[in-house]
Parts: sequence; structure tokens; C-alpha cells
Amino acid sequence: MVRVMLTTGNMGFGGVETRVSLLAQGLVERGVYEPVVCCLVDSGLGGLAPKMVKAGVPMVQIPRRGQDWRHYVQDFANTLREQEIDILHVNMLRNLTAQLIGSRLGRLRGTILTMPCSATRRTLSALKMCVTTLAPFRLVDVYTANSCASKALVRYAASLGRRQVRVIHNAVDVTFFRPGVFPQPEARESLGLPARARVVGFISRLSPSKGPGILLAAATQVLRSQPDVVFAFAGGHRVYLPALKAEAQSLGLGDVALFIGWADDARVFYSAIDLLAFPSFSEGLPNVVLEAMASGLPIVGSDHPGVVEALGDAGMIVPTGNPKALANAIVKVLSDPQLTQQMSRAALDRAGQFTVSGFLDGYEAVYRDVLEKGSRSW
Repeated sequence: MVRVMLTTGNMGFGGVETRVSLLAQGLVERGVYEPVVCCLVDSGLGGLAPKMVKAGVPMVQIPRRGQDWRHYVQDFANTLREQEIDILHVNMLRNLTAQLIGSRLGRLRGTILTMPCSATRRTLSALKMCVTTLAPFRLVDVYTANSCASKALVRYAASLGRRQVRVIHNAVDVTFFRPGVFPQPEARESLGLPARARVVGFISRLSPSKGPGILLAAATQVLRSQPDVVFAFAGGHRVYLPALKAEAQSLGLGDVALFIGWADDARVFYSAIDLLAFPSFSEGLPNVVLEAMASGLPIVGSDHPGVVEALGDAGMIVPTGNPKALANAIVKVLSDPQLTQQMSRAALDRAGQFTVSGFLDGYEAVYRDVLEKGSRSW
């Protein structure tokens, strides 16, 4: 059986890790390609790791721990050989140069690079830095993007190796994420949320690029006309979370901005809230939006291209970085039960377009093409 190594981070609850988890489990179930998940982190593994183990997905970890670059490349290449890997599927920019050079030393049959993010100044700068350190992009056989919104960044990398870019959208399992998985009273009780309030939810990494500060600013305006609303933030960030809590206090939101940490099962969170707010500044194709749509939630999102591509006409779109527009949209949805029901139905219909079968078919086709054509890397 052809063995595919999927590189990722710590298998926490991030977008890359969620996509890798879904892909690895799907490959195991189909039985054509054998995945091996490789975590390129020094620290412990996150909440999705036990799920991988339960699904029978082999996992390895390659910590850097202060190693010089050459030793780390050699460790990576040795792991590829030990695991008898045929195809390397790179899923993040971290240690990108080491991964690509290691793939050559490992003498693989092909290398695929998926970039899940949009072309922000930060990601383009990181990519150009890789180029200046002689990252051999010609070693990549196929580039994929998880959205049309992220193609600009991927095209820049692909042009270095004269490769085309294929778009394979993220997917959502609508048998796992669906409306009413948990009764709302029980879900709220388990998360410590008030039983009778209306709850606006935010779930993501709590970094500035995801827009939690925008939602806090919008909350002050929402409460002027909707005093029974609370705002639940699921997620975390070791640097920004303390600052975000301090900002909530300074805005007088200490009792209504509730930080509940990472949700071990996001379905509990989706069952507990009435509306999802997603004012992100930077996305590829956000899994959170797909999961919330499959859960039948009304959604208010930013007009970032990745969010718009996921949400389509199924939600309400507001200008990125505009708290007033976000607040007005939240109030409009919460004040109109008929609109809420319409958005819920539209979300369910939209979620059905991002199928797991189509997602797996896309990546299996890429793997098949790489094997048939043979690696052009050497």
C-alpha cells in the first residue's frame, strides 16, 4: 500500500489539524493510501491526537529542540525512510525548507504542498523568506489550495517550481456536525453558559487575525438594544488571551464576555449558542464556518474572501474590521426569528456542498497523478 506522510502541527484544534485529521481518517477508511501523520513540534500533542490513535492512524513527532538546520533535515529524511513513505504531503510553512529538502534525501515518489492560508502580508513575507534561504520549491510536484481565496499565495510558490495549483475545498462531515446533537440546556450547563440568555458564539484561536477584538467592540453596541445577550469565546492563545480578557474588562463586558477555553467537542459549543460571529481577517476556507453551517446556525461573517467563499449566500456578510456593521448584523438576526430560520435552512443547504467524499476524491486524485507521472524533482 502507498504510504503518505501528512505533516502538521501539534494536532490541536486548528484549521490545518482539523483538515489533516479528516483526510487521514478518510484515507484509512478507504484503504487505498496509508496515512502517517507527522507533527513538527517540540511540545506535547493536542486534542485531536487521541482521535487519530483511535482511528488507527500512525503518528510520529519530529521535534527540533534547538538542532541546527542540517541535523533537523537529516532527522526528517531518516523518518521518511524509516516509515517507508512514498508521498510527502506538506500542510504548513513551518520548517518548510527542511521538509522539502528532506523529501529529496528520502528519495520519495512525490511531494505535495497544500497552503491553507490566504495571501496576507505576513504569509507572503514568510514565504519570501523561505525563498531567500534557498528553499527548493522545484521539489514540489503538485501544489494545492483549500480555497480560491488562497490561490494567490500558492501561485507565488508554484511559479517558482513552474507548477499549477489545484483547489480542493475543505469538507465537513454532516453526519457528525448536525443540528441538535446535544440539547441546548445541557450544552449550556456543561460550558457554564447562562440558560436563558441569547448567546453569540465565537470559536477559533484567539489571535488578532481572527477578530475576537472586533467582536468585543461590537458587543458594547449590541447590548444597547439587546441587554440579554452574552458573548461566548471558545478557544485560547497563550499570548493574546490575557490581553483580550483585560480588554473585555475595560469595556465593561466582564459579566457578558465569557471565555470558556478550548471546546473538546465543538458540537457542544454549536449546540449551546444561537448565532456564530466570525469576523476574521485571514482565512483559507474556515472549517469553523463549515461546521457551524452543518449545525444549522445563523452566521455573521466578515467579507474576507475565504469566509465569503465558505459562507456564500447562507449567512450575513459585513465589512472586515468594522464593529458597528458587525453589531448591526447581529442585532438584525437576533431580532427577527423568521430571518434566523431562513439563515439556518440556507446554512444546512450550503454545508451539504462541502462533502467529505469530494474532498477525499480530490486528494486521492492528486496522489494518483503524482504516482503515475513520477516525481519530476530529480
